[in-house]
Amino acid sequence: MEPTIHDGAYCVFRAGVSGTRQNRILLVQKRDFTDPDTGGGYTVKRYESQKAATEDGWSHERIRLIPDNPDRATFPVLEFTPEDDSDLQAIAEFVQMLTLPD
Repeated sequence: MEPTIHDGAYCVFRAGVSGTRQNRILLVQKRDFTDPDTGGGYTVKRYESQKAATEDGWSHERIRLIPDNPDRATFPVLEFTPEDDSDLQAIAEFVQMLTLPD
């Protein structure tokens, strides 16, 4: 997540993401998925979604998890469809990066 989160940095996250997730940096879990950056089922990316109105309120049309790093060849945007929504879970929201003394 360079330049927002530095490589190897210690960070504070807040569990229980509430309200809109739009443009927030989130720790996200996706079952049966491997993030190409980390090789794991968790990723830290900026959340973006497109929604559509339904009879019950709204539903996702598309969810994108976007790295802040502009190198898209190395750090691609992850895109998900409504079918993925039930397996996609926002675990926590990024609060701040900690600065440790040298």
